[in-house]
Amino acid sequence: MIIFRRGAANGGFAGAVSVPPMDDFQRQTDIETLARMAARLAGRDPDSRITVKIGDLVVFDNVVWCYPDFLRCAEVAYAALCAPPPPE
Repeated sequence: MIIFRRGAANGGFAGAVSVPPMDDFQRQTDIETLARMAARLAGRDPDSRITVKIGDLVVFDNVVWCYPDFLRCAEVAYAALCAPPPPE
């Protein structure tokens, strides 16, 4: 992965810094952190347990931060944070 740093003086790019790719464990840890943040920002306690039922069918029974909407938000945020900045 390459991260571009902006130059301080003119706002342009000062150069590129090569960063080794994240291993899967670190990526999953970061996704969990971002999902917890998404849950907190939605006003939920990330560690509280929720059960979602449709009729008698349990479709989700886990802690809040594992809810698919929060994981999806975390994946999008992770991708945005890892992407190089757009060219000026």
